[in-house]
Amino acid sequence: MFASLLLALTPGQYVESKEFPRAKQEAALAATAGIVHTETGGEGAAVVVKYDKQRSVVYLLTAAHIVPPGQEGNGVKLEFYSPKTFPKVDRTIEGSVLVRLPTQDIAVIQALMKDPGGVSALKMCPPDQLPKGEQVKLTVLTVGCDGANRTPKLLTDILLRKNVPVKPSGDKVLCWETQLPPEVGRSGGPLIDQKGYLLGICSGSENKRGYYTHVLEIQRALRAAGVGWLVDAELKVPAGQPVGSAKNREKN
Repeated sequence: MFASLLLALTPGQYVESKEFPRAKQEAALAATAGIVHTETGGEGAAVVVKYDKQRSVVYLLTAAHIVPPGQEGNGVKLEFYSPKTFPKVDRTIEGSVLVRLPTQDIAVIQALMKDPGGVSALKMCPPDQLPKGEQVKLTVLTVGCDGANRTPKLLTDILLRKNVPVKPSGDKVLCWETQLPPEVGRSGGPLIDQKGYLLGICSGSENKRGYYTHVLEIQRALRAAGVGWLVDAELKVPAGQPVGSAKNREKN
């Protein structure tokens, strides 16, 4: 987290959960944004994973199917919330798609943010902290924007197992399977463990179960796409990395 959070209680904002006390839920809320793809109107959620203080740039992950490539560029609108302002939007900023990874259903979003006050970032779960075993049965937290006006909604879910579904394209991608199928608008939102780590990104549902792209799959794909600095803390953002002018890069 790179900003202190101002606390406020709004009825219905939080879930009753002994595994996720208020502070963890507030951090999850402050790291999640509603996202709208300018060209297609695709809506969902995105989660902040890095803030580059030197360049005043925030980086988020979302689902690639929300922001498909098109003719009008890569523009998106991001709506951030905070525990203080919820359910009203704290701020709205313009961003752009930096990288699309359609096989893993992941996209990287970048946006200028000179003052990150009230916004936090979620750290991707280290490999040695991942849930163990094929059958997990662990209480987790999810955040999505399935409410009116893309208002974030916090829910607890049960992490059932790792799974490798076969997509219509024939690709096999490592995912987490959860007990609850996500509602429309939750795609791109985070799956969070009890330590506050990001475990995965919401991709969709199948057979009345939720599917979230596994963090290991995300990390491998990001490194292969040349944005390993989002994963590896010792790597710095390339000095010449443009902001707001990313091309429709497709990596698989």
